[in-house]
Amino acid sequence: MSLALRVIRLKARQVVRLRGGTVQMNCYRSCTPFIRCLFSPFVFYLCLSAFICGCFSSVSYASSPYEDMRARDSLYAAAKQALNVGEPRTVRMIYFLPNDRPFQQAVVDSMKVTIRQIQTFYADQMEAHGYGRKTFRFETDAQGDPLVHRVDGQHPDSHYLDDTFDTLFDEIGQAFDARQNIYFIVVDNSTNRIGQAAGSARLMGKNGGICFVPIGFHWTTAAHELGHTFDLRHDFNDDTYIMSYGREGRYQLSACHAEFLSVHPYFDPAIPTEEAQPPTIELVSQTGYPAGSKSVSIQLKVSDSDGLHQVILFITTIPPHSATGSYEVKSCRGLAGERDAIVEFDYDGVIPSDSSTSLSDPFEHRIYVEAVDSFGNAGNTRFELFDISTQRNLIATLEGHRRVNSVSFSPDG
Repeated sequence: MSLALRVIRLKARQVVRLRGGTVQMNCYRSCTPFIRCLFSPFVFYLCLSAFICGCFSSVSYASSPYEDMRARDSLYAAAKQALNVGEPRTVRMIYFLPNDRPFQQAVVDSMKVTIRQIQTFYADQMEAHGYGRKTFRFETDAQGDPLVHRVDGQHPDSHYLDDTFDTLFDEIGQAFDARQNIYFIVVDNSTNRIGQAAGSARLMGKNGGICFVPIGFHWTTAAHELGHTFDLRHDFNDDTYIMSYGREGRYQLSACHAEFLSVHPYFDPAIPTEEAQPPTIELVSQTGYPAGSKSVSIQLKVSDSDGLHQVILFITTIPPHSATGSYEVKSCRGLAGERDAIVEFDYDGVIPSDSSTSLSDPFEHRIYVEAVDSFGNAGNTRFELFDISTQRNLIATLEGHRRVNSVSFSPDG
């Protein structure tokens, strides 16, 4: 796939057009020599190659003032991968504008302040949990200031208001590789929402992810959504947790999530970015429990040749909570590098996001378990726990069913 690019003569700025939209990149090199090349087709292609290599090689280290770039002159083609250059294990920021929304410098300024605030928050919290000041890094310019890429959308504001996440994801995915990079994207729209939510995110594997927040976002919303791109799921065990829907003014990272991040490749440069064989998980306890049970033992056999780091037990959030259908943390177990372990959880049926729940209400509990090894590779399994009294034997009869000619029963019952 190729991308059509339009070159601006103002302060050596590049604007990358994506099927009618643009991605703004920064470059110190002057565009004037390139414009002169347009008069000769042969020289044009030579200049084009040199220009692309020289200009995009400095994308992560360049910064210039942000003006409203609406005028565009010339077109040329560039490979998709040129827009994904830069240091690995780096959070990259994008300011996304529908094509009928004016550029706002204040949004860019806010993004730069916020990313530093979030970085410091994670460092402070990791240190508080005994892991040192581990935190993520973000893309910077040559002066060390946060770098923001501008993307001008293909469509007007109204196009992005329904199914906002998927619409934006499909469009931005043309230029950015969300499986190998984490992108923090601020969307400039008229509703100041991402669909019906204050923010949204998607994990794209061990090294990638993408999150969207609207303009006017609070730094905690951004920290929460960015947490999802680090594979942190909701944790409603305490409403001060950043991965809950927290209490205003008090925020912290749970011990469970801090332990998880201690072997995340964005938080520890010693952790390999390559995907490797994940841990295996086998449920060795029963899934059914007697009516009236107050708790049930969940026993798991967990193995990994590189050594086990952590096992997390999740429960599915139920209605009417706004996060219905997603997984939330119920409990964690830390491990010390064992290759094989039997991990046991005493499950009481209470879903943290709804304290009125128990093993008898609801009757079925959808469980998700994730095991993480010492190199940040994660394996998972899913199963349901259920009250055995609710599993009625099915009785079949032919009476009154004219279309049923026969019924077969298994010899096993």
